[in-house]
Amino acid sequence: MTEYKIRIARDNVAERGYIDNLNYDSFRVAFQLQEDISDEEAYRRYRKIEDEDPIDPFSDNHIVFIAEADNGENAGLIWLASREPFYVFKEPLVWIYNINIQPSHRGTGLSKKLLALAEKWTMENGCKQIGLHVIEPNKIARRLYETQGYQQVAQHNTSCFYLKTL
Repeated sequence: MTEYKIRIARDNVAERGYIDNLNYDSFRVAFQLQEDISDEEAYRRYRKIEDEDPIDPFSDNHIVFIAEADNGENAGLIWLASREPFYVFKEPLVWIYNINIQPSHRGTGLSKKLLALAEKWTMENGCKQIGLHVIEPNKIARRLYETQGYQQVAQHNTSCFYLKTL
């Protein structure tokens, strides 16, 4: 069984590239679950979103945790940020911007470990709620969140919004 070391991401070119690649992968999956498009078209759409509304994972109130396998390989990440109330969320909360596990490490329990770390970080930072967004067709992710105690609190078109009170 693989052991994972989880650490805070470092603000350097390599780690920014890793975060961007996994962020693109999450968008690609979301786009392609909703529509039959090529990887190239998914990347074009991702770049457009990122260029129009860039979010820096190293800005204030943001943190990215990277999981490394025992062989030193990056296995996945979770990107979090403290947020003020918005949309249907009435209290300050921690928002999961992205959680993504490399394909070779899926099914190992790593996503549950990263979610548990996110919940710990949420409480350590004075918040009682943690939320996220996932598209309705992503049944694997939705099942994970629901088994970990997240409840769907809103839906707009195919966008499902989840919240967990700690």
